[in-house]
Amino acid sequence: MVLEEIETSLIMWFSYALIPCLLVDGVAVLPAPQNLSVQSTNMKHVLTWGPVIVPGEIIHYSVEYQGEYESLYMSHIWIPSSWCSPTQGPECDITDDITATVPYSLRVRATLGSLTSAWSTLKHPFNRNATILTPPGMEITKDGFHLVIKLEDLGPQFEFFVAYWKREPGAKHAFSAILPAVYRRQTRVFQISWMISKAYEAGTRLSREHVKMVRHGGIPVHLETMEPGAAHCVKVRTFVKAIGRHSAFSQTECVKVQGETLPLALALFSFVGFMLILVAVPLSVWKMGRLLRHSCCPVVMLPDTLAFRLRQQLYHWLPWVSSLPTADLGTCQPPNHKTFHHPCEK
Repeated sequence: MVLEEIETSLIMWFSYALIPCLLVDGVAVLPAPQNLSVQSTNMKHVLTWGPVIVPGEIIHYSVEYQGEYESLYMSHIWIPSSWCSPTQGPECDITDDITATVPYSLRVRATLGSLTSAWSTLKHPFNRNATILTPPGMEITKDGFHLVIKLEDLGPQFEFFVAYWKREPGAKHAFSAILPAVYRRQTRVFQISWMISKAYEAGTRLSREHVKMVRHGGIPVHLETMEPGAAHCVKVRTFVKAIGRHSAFSQTECVKVQGETLPLALALFSFVGFMLILVAVPLSVWKMGRLLRHSCCPVVMLPDTLAFRLRQQLYHWLPWVSSLPTADLGTCQPPNHKTFHHPCEK
């Protein structure tokens, strides 16, 4: 067993030692990278390959691509990748190179000093519409009675459709069936409401669901004002207009805001304040009325001496005054000569 392992190690060592000495038409070459594949998730495309190993040496790689335009209109020209020409690792992010929804051919070669390998080409051209779309991450928070959601930022090509509703016991949800048609036609919110109303007419009991389109992730978005004591649920899916596809729904998450009762101290303070206002306002009105009355129409009481002298003069000029009480001297008017009676008579 030990002898077999030593023999295998010696063979591998001689193979690596002879790699730089391999000749093709008199020129030393490196073995080409193998096992090319593209891993694409949420419109992020990464080309990977098996590394070329030379003991004690650092291998660099060059990546090139060829799209439909280069193939048909530019004489099959190959364009170096913007981020991976050259690169040391056995992978390359080609997201910025894949700009159209068409098949792309990709190839890689290894470089060691003046030595280069042959090109290895991806077996099947890659099209970005084959990317795997996953439900976005979301963070649901409560700001008082406001329902707020923050979505994962997946890039400028992504739009988010957020479905939210107040959970009601025994209610069914029809968004899983409704929204695919909405994405295919890219309809507006009022069309979704129309479809829900039709479902009601058909006799299907639905929760009152709403949908909101969010164009950018990474920022908090207000959805609705929650009812105290009720649970509000949210689920979301992505839509990529460039490829006309959407992801599956995320897991439904629900939050509940408890009904807040008014503190006893605040209630007592409010009651006392109300009673003070109830007493103070009528008292203030009464006091202002008295002040205005005494300011505009004061009641003047004449001294007894002045009242006696005034009465004597009135007796002389107006004999009928003798029948008046002393207290009415300040309020009597001249007699009405048309009716021949004085106004102080009752």
